[in-house]
Amino acid sequence: MPQPPGKRANDASVACAPAMTRPSKNRPGAEARRELVLDAAEKVMLEKGYAGVTSRSVGEAAGMAAPHIHYYFPTLDDLFIALLRRGLERSTERFAEAIQSPEPLHAVWAMYLDRRGTSLTGELVALSNHRPAVREALAEISDRFNNLQVSRIGSVLDGYGVDTKRFPPDLVVLALGGISRSIIREEAMTSSRSHRHAIAAIERLIDEIEPTQRTGKRQVRASRRLTKSEGG
Repeated sequence: MPQPPGKRANDASVACAPAMTRPSKNRPGAEARRELVLDAAEKVMLEKGYAGVTSRSVGEAAGMAAPHIHYYFPTLDDLFIALLRRGLERSTERFAEAIQSPEPLHAVWAMYLDRRGTSLTGELVALSNHRPAVREALAEISDRFNNLQVSRIGSVLDGYGVDTKRFPPDLVVLALGGISRSIIREEAMTSSRSHRHAIAAIERLIDEIEPTQRTGKRQVRASRRLTKSEGG
């Protein structure tokens, strides 16, 4: 990981910050203010893109002076990495809830289609192309979350009798995640008709392999292509 950002000589925003009374990190409410800054940065990023995130724009959104932003996050890299780590925590919690639901594959698919989370991730991925420290953190976080998804979805597929040698959980995670991101990214540029058809097709496929609460029992398929043969 990079050296502590506060020591970077080229961080003009820190070097030029005027002398001021700093808020104490040990005072009650310090963590709440830190979360307020993260919320503000997320809001600015979703509205203006990652290029619109500056200490001034985040400060305005958070209702505090720009130098206070740098007290909690000495550089913008620190702020972006904190957003990534908070996103991992939230995604992990949501995934855990989804995978434990009565219809885990449907619930995970719905999670992937969350526009706010996917849009924020897209901005951070684009940003990482220009900031090595963010790219390094993104790679670490992505690997950790991907491994979790593959492991848990693999267990679900095994429980449904899906042949995970022919249809490995890595493929399922990559396909569902990639398709959902493409749909969200393209929504503003193209007709939603093809997206609706793609979503419906995926949901039909999931219906074939996952018991549903609508019927109370596993649906019978015309084809056993996804499942292990009776002979093993």
